[in-house]
Amino acid sequence: MNYLLYEKEFAELKARGVSLDDLTAAEVVELVKAVERMGHPFRESNLEAAGYPTVLSDGTVLHNLTIGATVWLDEYASSWWSSGSKAYFWAMVYALVNGRSREAFCGEMLERTGARRRIVEMAIRIHATEDELLEGIAQAVHRTGDEKRGNEAAPTDTDWGELLRTLELATGIPAEEWVWGRSSDWCVREFSKHCRYMDMAKGVASPRMKGDLARAANALARIRSSIMRRLGKEVS
Repeated sequence: MNYLLYEKEFAELKARGVSLDDLTAAEVVELVKAVERMGHPFRESNLEAAGYPTVLSDGTVLHNLTIGATVWLDEYASSWWSSGSKAYFWAMVYALVNGRSREAFCGEMLERTGARRRIVEMAIRIHATEDELLEGIAQAVHRTGDEKRGNEAAPTDTDWGELLRTLELATGIPAEEWVWGRSSDWCVREFSKHCRYMDMAKGVASPRMKGDLARAANALARIRSSIMRRLGKEVS
């Protein structure tokens, strides 16, 4: 842990008339998270690139959502259960646990009763608390609070077929690997990079994507500004 980063941030707040006693518990937690992110801005990208999953205290492994798991959630699970329900929550857990396995989404997983049975069978083997699961899900889908990590996450109406055809032709890597071997966000970023390269080759200008360092700095600036506004201090 780089304590110099914390000292620098606390000194910055103090210079603006804010002491640690002025902060709520939630603000302290968010500030610590933001400073840690500044200290390791590329951690999540590196973990995803290497394919490392999120491992809970009971050994449950949550992978980043793959295209295959994402499509199953969008086309099947979301038509059976509302997004805020417990049933959909456990469908999400199932998708994260089994996202790298095509076989886990075949057969009875394509009809509601069979899918519910398989999900329940998985759920009773998980001994992590609900809070641990929520934190694990947040890490696996790259969320900090309500903020989705990055600005190239896949929208719900993504044309996965076109994206996969383009990536397969551009890289020579089979579509199967893109569908089950990498996260959907990773695939979207690679597709976006390919499109930017093609635009550059055609002489079309394209905006530069923010890097992880810039996103980390923005996250820290947001929590700092939020604290200043709550306390009625001037935000510079």
